[in-house]
This record gives sequence, C-alpha cells and structure tokens, in this order.
Amino acid sequence: MTSPMKTRKGDTIRVTLDVSPPFYERLENLEKLVEARTKSDVIRQALQFYEFMAKKTAAGFRFRLIGPTGQEENLVFFHLPDGGETKKDTKNSVPEVITN
Repeated sequence: MTSPMKTRKGDTIRVTLDVSPPFYERLENLEKLVEARTKSDVIRQALQFYEFMAKKTAAGFRFRLIGPTGQEENLVFFHLPDGGETKKDTKNSVPEVITN
C-alpha cells in the first residue's frame, strides 16, 4: 500500500500509494461528489473524518443515520464493547459501514 519512499518537500512529505483501479475510480467519484480540488484533499478530509469518528467512538459515542423519511439506523464504524464491529469488504479492502 504505502511506499517506503518518502520525499521531504518544504513542509510536506510525499507518500505514494498503490491502489486498485476500483479504488481509484471511487476516489475520482468522491472528488467530484464533494467538489474537492484534488484527490489529496479527498484523502486528507477522509482521514480527518476517520480520526474524529475513531476518537468519538473510543469515548463511547454512538452514531445514528436519519433518512429523509425519518427512518433511523445505528452506524457502526469500529469495534464496540456491545459486539458491533467493522465488516471487511474483501473486494475493495476497505471497512464497510454496518447499519443496524
């Protein structure tokens, strides 16, 4: 995944990722959906969101999704003490959001 080769350039570090074509397509689609300037912006924003969710989950927070008609679902992103856990999507090698 992450290349061991990193190049320091100013205040940034270049990291090279090897991704599958389906992953790259998802990245491009998300870049358009959120109107990001670059794919790097998408990855940075995704990491910020992931970190926020991980910290809140570790602190005991739970998350609910409320649909347009008012239906509600629990979102499980990480292993929780009550047995909820992340389901692995082996096709794309990324965690899948589980709804209860």
